[in-house]
Amino acid sequence: YDMPFLLSRLFYVLFGIGMVAVSARNFARKHVKIRDKRVTVRVPIGEQALPLEVADLSRLEGQRVPVGMFRQMLNVVRMELKELAGQTWLMVFMVMIAIFLITPDRGGVGPMHIISLYTSGWVATRAMLPLSLMMCFLILFATTESLHRENQTDLSPILYSTPLSTFSLLAGKALVNFIVAFGSMFISFVFVAGLIISSGETPFEVMPFVQTWGLLIFPTFIFWTAFVMAAFSWTKNRMSTYGIALALMFVTGWAIANNKVNWVTNWPLVNTVTWSDFGSFDLDRTAFVLNRLFYLSLSISLFAFAVFRFPRRVADRNQARRKFGWRIVVQLTALLLPPSVLGSVLWIQLEQGFQGRASQNAEKDYWRKNMASFMNEPLPHPTRIEMDIRLEPATREFHVRGLYDLENRKEKPLFRIPLTGVGRWKNLRWSVNGKEYTPENRSGMFVFVPDSPLQTGQTMKIGFSYDGIMLPGISRNGGPLVLGEFILPAGVALTGRNPWFVPVLGFVDSVGIDEKNRYEPEDPGPHFYEGITDAGIDDLCWTQTFVSMFRRNTMQLPWAFLHQKKFPTEEEFLRGKVITRCAFLMWLQESGLQGMEKFR
Repeated sequence: YDMPFLLSRLFYVLFGIGMVAVSARNFARKHVKIRDKRVTVRVPIGEQALPLEVADLSRLEGQRVPVGMFRQMLNVVRMELKELAGQTWLMVFMVMIAIFLITPDRGGVGPMHIISLYTSGWVATRAMLPLSLMMCFLILFATTESLHRENQTDLSPILYSTPLSTFSLLAGKALVNFIVAFGSMFISFVFVAGLIISSGETPFEVMPFVQTWGLLIFPTFIFWTAFVMAAFSWTKNRMSTYGIALALMFVTGWAIANNKVNWVTNWPLVNTVTWSDFGSFDLDRTAFVLNRLFYLSLSISLFAFAVFRFPRRVADRNQARRKFGWRIVVQLTALLLPPSVLGSVLWIQLEQGFQGRASQNAEKDYWRKNMASFMNEPLPHPTRIEMDIRLEPATREFHVRGLYDLENRKEKPLFRIPLTGVGRWKNLRWSVNGKEYTPENRSGMFVFVPDSPLQTGQTMKIGFSYDGIMLPGISRNGGPLVLGEFILPAGVALTGRNPWFVPVLGFVDSVGIDEKNRYEPEDPGPHFYEGITDAGIDDLCWTQTFVSMFRRNTMQLPWAFLHQKKFPTEEEFLRGKVITRCAFLMWLQESGLQGMEKFR
């Protein structure tokens, strides 16, 4: 190591030792009372103490002034704030959180090493995980120490014997923690806003922070505070509370790392938000609302449990325990009913979504029934594709009418032609050479068997029409989509290799794959590039795209594919003049096609 590095390490070591010495001096000055040895206490000998005058207690007059619960809560808030005002570590920790948030990693992403801009939505979304994690640790420590403070200072016998209600006591302490959380988030917001403004890359916006930090993260802090209070009231011990809370955080982290969470169990909303400046939460808005309402209602139940179990009195072991009566049962039912209903509704919608169990089982059936039979099935060559597609971004629906002109360019005849279509389609109709046809449906694999084998050079036209919906319902846990394709009010991104959107020739090996049945990619062997490589539907380039907007947020796209392959130049690729491997990529806005100017 060079000398500057060693000197910097030595400086920080000495700086830490100096801070410890300063802290010890201040602590001794404020809290440690040492008797002055120069003062001598002299006790007179032989003198008797004067008798005390005992007053008649009956002459004392007092009047009790009733205080409402709201005023009691404000008194608790005032007392807690005075206690926190002298704790300088709290402000230091808040500033440390803010400093950590202004160092987001925006390194190159993807094969083109794309550098993300410092937009307000991108920064707010990337800061959600570290902000939630550090604030949960802060709330855990502050809440637990606040509940234990009266026992630690031996003030509990006095405070707990006052007419102060348990609800006001716990609500006041919780409100102070919310003030601390809001203050920490505000300091972080100021630091992050300074980062965005100083970079000068994009204009600063407040609404993304309101949507992500305010509407999504703050309910997490409410639930976490209620959970910590319930754990303390149940265990009546500070260290046990720390253990239960840290256990929940550990289990949640393990479940997130192993993809075991969903909208019902993901209370901190980790890896759920994918920000887009074109539209906020278009895909999973319903899931976000139900998730936050579910945990807010659960927070009320946990807080009620904390009030009910808070240890204001030491129980007598010789006394019979209080039995649960009908009144307590009714109260518990009323408290657990809202989170139960919201959690059930969220779970049902999750199971009915495009990543639910029904969809996964259908894709598994497709993989099991067709992998061995159609994995290496010889396929015809698509020479012409005609598509008439109408999109409804507001409802994610689409209407397709198309025709595949297929030619056998193999040396052997083709006895069957498989097409994959695993989307949520209805009103599906097929035709072969202009005549209505009903293919064999093998769990999403439609097998066409011509009357006579398709000889070399012969063609076959397969037509189809159907109505469908892209990404029905909600996802399993949010986050980026596997295919990266969608139909949303903010924009549309689709490709011709998507079997949920259009029929795809042959067997699609990516459908129905998970960690249990995932296999290694094929080793092509030597000289695999020699010979003819079959082209897929989206491998064909097309040169003209006619776009007509005939209704707001509705787009109709008829296009014709050409079988000649043409590779675009670099200039054409950057300007978007020629589109390859992508059926279309177009963003919709209320102003029509003005969003296209961003890509031209």
